[in-house]
Amino acid sequence: VLIISPCSASPNRTLNEMHLLASVREFWSLRCVKRGNVYILGHDLFSRPGPRLVDGCEMIAALLKGVDFDSSTMKRWKGEAFKYECDVSIGNCKNPSHCTTELAQRFKPCFGTNRDVLDDDSKV
Repeated sequence: VLIISPCSASPNRTLNEMHLLASVREFWSLRCVKRGNVYILGHDLFSRPGPRLVDGCEMIAALLKGVDFDSSTMKRWKGEAFKYECDVSIGNCKNPSHCTTELAQRFKPCFGTNRDVLDDDSKV
């Protein structure tokens, strides 16, 4: 599993800059990339010690282990987590270069979208 959560970058900004990582040939040879186990998470859940760090750990438990949380918790996570949806290893993406086309669109929201979060690049 690869979790990408750059400090001071919104999930939307990270999505828009994924082409920089994808341009590195070795990225496509990572087993987690081939299996579609790549996530982009909002950095504010992990960058500072405090209550948000617990939220971040709970989010990871939900994403990776399927732990259920109440609906109010899930609503707070809207727009904070995206998963790569191009699994090279099972054949739905036969050519990794195909996966780079509009790479940001290959990440799907894990808990729904929140337009305010997705459009916050002007605040960065």
